[in-house]
Amino acid sequence: MKNLITISMMLFCSLVKSQTLIVEYNAFVKDNFTNKYHVFPAILESNSQQKVKLYKVNFGIKEDLKEKSTFVVTSKKKFQYKLFSQKSNKLFIEDLIQDKPYLLEDNLPEFKWQLLNEKKVVKNVILYKATTNFRGRDYIIWYDKNIKTYYGPWKFNNVPGLVYEVFEKTGFFKWEMVSYVNSTTDIADPFLTKEKFLDYKNYPKLRYGLSPELVEALKKNPNNNIFEQEKNGLEIKFEWEE
Repeated sequence: MKNLITISMMLFCSLVKSQTLIVEYNAFVKDNFTNKYHVFPAILESNSQQKVKLYKVNFGIKEDLKEKSTFVVTSKKKFQYKLFSQKSNKLFIEDLIQDKPYLLEDNLPEFKWQLLNEKKVVKNVILYKATTNFRGRDYIIWYDKNIKTYYGPWKFNNVPGLVYEVFEKTGFFKWEMVSYVNSTTDIADPFLTKEKFLDYKNYPKLRYGLSPELVEALKKNPNNNIFEQEKNGLEIKFEWEE
């Protein structure tokens, strides 16, 4: 009887052990010049119970496309974008901006989704449609409501189910799920320290402003005007600038 209780407890513990959802995505970004998409492999690891999320994307344009592209959304250099959150309302991000690496700390946004009755079938799964707006862009997701999870790719959270597809309404960005598995593997923190992270309020200036070197050079010539770049990334309006 004692052995039976022990086995039952072990089975119970294995069943209630918090699981990590690992989802592979393809992240697409349209090139202004070729009007075609660059495709970047992305992985989302999330544990909704433990409130942990790790999202990674491998950026970098192939050598044979570099001369034909005016791709300005991200660097043509190869690098890995990382986004991590753990039991807090903060996002810790490693990004390459103007070909320089930065560590940034952003607030975890609380997405408000409008759930719609529209549905479609993908890979024999019934998906439902939802919409939201975030920092100047409108998004549509298609999700499986039968698989409960809190996190989606990139900064998306509070999602109503497993996200299969994300479409930015202008068609500039999108995500498509490739596969997913459940795992008991813990999610590793990719950052050893959070002490040197810049506040994300610096991001718009870093991303769209002129480099400090160029600003100083232009100051020496009063006939040159200083203009910021067109905002064309995933985030184009920021709540602290309103």
